[in-house]
Amino acid sequence: MLGKRPGPTTLNASSLFIFAAVTLLLGGCGAEPEALDRVLPEELTLGHVEAPLVSNGGFEDGNLSSWTVGLHLNRTGLRVVPPTNVFDLNLSTGGTNQTLAVGGATESQIPAGLSSRSTLRYPKYGQWSAVINRQGASEKTNSLRQIFTITNADVDPADGKVHLRFALAPVLQDPGHSAKDQPYYFVLLHNATKGTQLFSTFAYSNQPGVPWQEDPSTGVLYTDWQIFDVAPGSAHLDIGDQIQLNIIAAGCAQGGHYGHVYVDSFGAFLPGLSIAASAPAQANAGSNLTYTYLATNSGTGAAANVIVNQPLPANTTFIGVNAPGATCTAPPVGSAGTVSCNLGTLNPTASTTFQMTVRINPGATGTVNNGSYTIRADNVSPLIGPLVVTTITQSVVFADLALTKSNGVAAVTWGQPVQYTLGVTNNGPSAVTGARVTDTMPAQLTAVTWTCTASGGGTCAVAAGSGNINTTVNLPANGLATFTVNATVISGSGSGRVSNVASVTTPSGVTDNDPTNNQAADTDSIGSLYQVTVDKDPSSTGTGRVVSSPAAIDCGAACPGASSQFMNGTLVSVTATATPGNTFAGWTGACTGTANPCNFVVTADTVLTALFTSPQAPNGSPCSA
Repeated sequence: MLGKRPGPTTLNASSLFIFAAVTLLLGGCGAEPEALDRVLPEELTLGHVEAPLVSNGGFEDGNLSSWTVGLHLNRTGLRVVPPTNVFDLNLSTGGTNQTLAVGGATESQIPAGLSSRSTLRYPKYGQWSAVINRQGASEKTNSLRQIFTITNADVDPADGKVHLRFALAPVLQDPGHSAKDQPYYFVLLHNATKGTQLFSTFAYSNQPGVPWQEDPSTGVLYTDWQIFDVAPGSAHLDIGDQIQLNIIAAGCAQGGHYGHVYVDSFGAFLPGLSIAASAPAQANAGSNLTYTYLATNSGTGAAANVIVNQPLPANTTFIGVNAPGATCTAPPVGSAGTVSCNLGTLNPTASTTFQMTVRINPGATGTVNNGSYTIRADNVSPLIGPLVVTTITQSVVFADLALTKSNGVAAVTWGQPVQYTLGVTNNGPSAVTGARVTDTMPAQLTAVTWTCTASGGGTCAVAAGSGNINTTVNLPANGLATFTVNATVISGSGSGRVSNVASVTTPSGVTDNDPTNNQAADTDSIGSLYQVTVDKDPSSTGTGRVVSSPAAIDCGAACPGASSQFMNGTLVSVTATATPGNTFAGWTGACTGTANPCNFVVTADTVLTALFTSPQAPNGSPCSA
C-alpha cells in the first residue's frame, strides 16, 4: 500500500497516513491479548511516496489486510472503571473473528443490530468502514490494531500540530449489568518512540453523560458518528514518531449481549465536514468558561446550510456567543438551553471559528463535560464533536502561559547560522511573577547566545546570556517575553536532524489552566537543500492561505507567493485553505488537480501554483483577490 494514490473519487483519509508493515490477513489473525499494549517488533520502512499516510485506515481497499485483528474474551469484566490501559480490561484468550470491512454508498447502510428507524448509517466517508466485534455476544471481544509512522503530511496547518483524527460509532446492547460487566468500547493511542500514552477513551453501554440514542424497534443503544481528534503538540507527537492505535469492542461479561463499534477515516484530516471545540482544562466555579470552535470542510464539495448545535453543558448557563457572519439562536443570559448557529456555506478547504461563553454554576463541583455538540449540513448527517473536559476548581489563581518557538525554516546545512524566536505569552487572567523558561540546546548547535526583551508590561530577569536558557520572566495578563537565540549548526556531512524543545512553567501559587501549550519544539533536517516556491495564480479571483509542512512556507490571503528550502528527499505537504466564501480550485506545477493537501518528495528546485476563486460580485465582475 506504500505510495498508493487514491483515485479522484476516493475521498477518504487515503491521503493521510503511510501504513506500517503490519500485514496479518483478516482470516489469519490470532488471539494476542498480552500484545495489545506494546508495539509489534516488525521493522517499519517508508518508501518514496507522493501521497500522505492512511487511505481511510486502509478500509477503501475493502479489507483489513493492513491491520491486526486480535481475538479475546471478556469473561470476568473490567478490573477498573474506567480503564486506562489494556491490563484494566482483564481480557482472556479465545473468541472468534467478528471484525471486517463493510461497504456501500456513503451513509446508506443500516448498522447490524439497528433498524431503519435509527439515524446511524455507514460508511461515514467513502465506500467502506470497519466494524469491530460485530454482534459479538458470548463474551466475545475483538481488537483492531495498527502501527504507523508520522510524516509531514499529518500536520494540520490550522495549528501546526500533528493530528490523528477518526470517526467512531458504537452499537451496544444494554443488559443493565453493573458498569464493569456491560458491553463497551475502548480506544488507546501509544507513542512507541517516546514511550508515552497519548490518548484513551472508553464508554460502556448506557453510561451516563454519553449522548446515547435507542433504536425504537430493537432497543439497542448507539450514538451518531463521533469525532476524535488527538493533537498533543510537537513535544509529545512529532514527525518520525511511531505510534500504535488499538480499538477494542466487547460483549458483556455475563455472555448474553453484544457490543460492537464502527470506525472510519483514520488520518490527519477528516475528508468532509468536521468540528472541534477547545476550552481551558480547569476553571473556577462561578467563573466564565469560553469554548472556541473550529468548523472545517475538508471535502471536495461545498457544505450548504452548516448548522452547529450546542446543548449547554450541565452546571453551566449561557453568557454569550461570538460568531461573525453566522445566524445564532440562544437561550436568555443566565439560562440553560441550546445554542444553534447556522454558519451558511463552507466551501471545500474552507474553515471558520467562533466562540461561546458560559458561566459555571457557583456551587458546581467535578467537571464540565462538553461532548454533545454536533455539526451537520444539507445531505450531511450530524457528527458529534470531540469531548472537552474542564475540571471545576475553587478559588484557584489561573494564568494561561503559552510558548511558541520557530526559526522560520524547515531544513539547514552543516555549519549554517540559525536564529530561533521563542515567545512566551500570558493569556491571563492573572499576572505571573517568576515564570520559568527553559531551553536546553541540542548537541547539533554550537556558539549559542540569546537575548530577552519584554512588552505589554512584562520584564525579563536576565536580558542576555549564552548556552542553555534557564531564567524567569514577569508577565501581566497579555504580556509577552521574546527570546532571540542565535547559534550555528555544527560541522558534519550527510544528513541529520536538529530538534530544539523549550518550555515554560508557572510559579508556585499559580496554576496554568491550559497545559497543552507550555512546550514547543522546532525540528529541522540537516543536509543538501532545494528551493520550494509556492505562487498564487495571477488569474485567481479569490483568496486563501497556503502552508507547508515541515513549517517554512505560510502564504496568507494577501501574499502573492513565498519560498523556502527543504532537504533533498523530504516529503513536503502543502495545504491550501480558502478564506470563507472562497474556493480552492486546484494546483499547477509540481502539484496538479485538486488533491489537498498536495504531497511530494523534494528532489530538485520545485515550483507549484495555487488557484483560488470567489463568487461573482454584484455587478457581475469577479471579486478582487
